[in-house]
Amino acid sequence: MTKKILVLAVVLGLIAPSFALMGSSGRYFKVSADTWVYQFKPDKNYGDGKGWADITNPTKSVTLPKMFLGFGGSDKKIVLVRFDLSLLDKNKEIKKAEVNLFNDYAGSAAPITVNAKMITSDWDELKVTYRTMPRTEDKVLSTTTLEGAVADRSSGKWYRFDVTDAAKAWQKGETNYGIALIPQGDSGVDFDIVAREYRERISYAPSLKVTY
Repeated sequence: MTKKILVLAVVLGLIAPSFALMGSSGRYFKVSADTWVYQFKPDKNYGDGKGWADITNPTKSVTLPKMFLGFGGSDKKIVLVRFDLSLLDKNKEIKKAEVNLFNDYAGSAAPITVNAKMITSDWDELKVTYRTMPRTEDKVLSTTTLEGAVADRSSGKWYRFDVTDAAKAWQKGETNYGIALIPQGDSGVDFDIVAREYRERISYAPSLKVTY
């Protein structure tokens, strides 16, 4: 596959960005840790990717490696992600950085608003819970609206969260603790997000795109 065809396939959503080649102005960085924490179960850890039974097909008893972003009624579900930045260029000016998450199921078309914040303390993917959630900056990096129902086995959709200021801080030497994606409001719906443990859909795992 030539580079032009590959880039076009990524743009059209035929190939997930984490499998794209580095372009002339940007690079995709793979996720090194991802999980979600749930206010309703404040002491439970979901970092092993076995967090929730699949309800998209009630005829099957199966747990899929997903994260959940939004609300369980009035209880928040927050996503935490961190990326391997060992190949981040320290000399090029960062023009934009975006976290990419893939939503493969949403049972409602109702929208939610999500704030992206820079995490400022350490966390362990296999230990963190809602009660022990890491600290974040007060500053909101960006706000993104998630909306639209996504049926089981449909094509799904990508959501992007601007984290340019965080990437610039990491480039300058600040410790990379990752990004927290926090739903706003008092209640709402949730969105299924493909986690890195979902081996059958590994190309749809979270990624960070940095454009120079």
